[in-house]
Amino acid sequence: MLAPPKPKPLPPKPIPPKPIPPPPKTVTPPLPKPPPPKPIPRPVPRPKPVQHIVKPVPHIEQPAPPPPPPAVPVVSAAEMETATQLYAGRLRELVQANLTVPEDVQMMQLSGTTVISIRLAPDGSILSVAVVRSSGAPPIDRAAIAAARGQSYPAFAKDMPQRPTSFTLSVHLKD
Repeated sequence: MLAPPKPKPLPPKPIPPKPIPPPPKTVTPPLPKPPPPKPIPRPVPRPKPVQHIVKPVPHIEQPAPPPPPPAVPVVSAAEMETATQLYAGRLRELVQANLTVPEDVQMMQLSGTTVISIRLAPDGSILSVAVVRSSGAPPIDRAAIAAARGQSYPAFAKDMPQRPTSFTLSVHLKD
C-alpha cells in the first residue's frame, strides 16, 4: 500500500519584522488667537471753520520817548583848570570892586591883604566864606568877608566842574 504522500512541509512562517516604533509626535503649541479685528473708525465730520471777525484796533500813537539828554561835552583837565582859573580871576575882580573901606580903617590909615575862601555852588550861590589868612587887622578881615558876601556870582561855565568848588582869593585893602 502505498503510503499516503507526505504532506509538504509548510514554508517557514515569515518572521514578522519588528514593529517600527511610531515616530514621535511633534507637539506644536496651539497658535495664539488672532487679535480681534480693529474696528474701522468712522470718519469724524470736521467742524466748519468759524470765521472770527477781528475789529481793527484803533492805533493809539505812543508819545515819542523823551530825547536823550544832551551829551556832556568832554572837557580835558587842562581846559577845566583854565576855565576855573578864569572864573577865580572874575571872582577876585567882583570882590575887590565890592570892597568898601570901613571908616575906622580910614581913620587909622590901615592897609593889608586878607586871604579868603569862598565856596560856591555851580549856580553861583554862596555856600560859605571864611578867612584863610588874616591881614592882622580885624576891621580889614571883616571888610573882605562883607565884600565877598555882598556880591552875587555868575553860574559856573560849562567847562568847569559842576560841583561845589572853593576859591581862595587875596583881597587888598589900601588906605
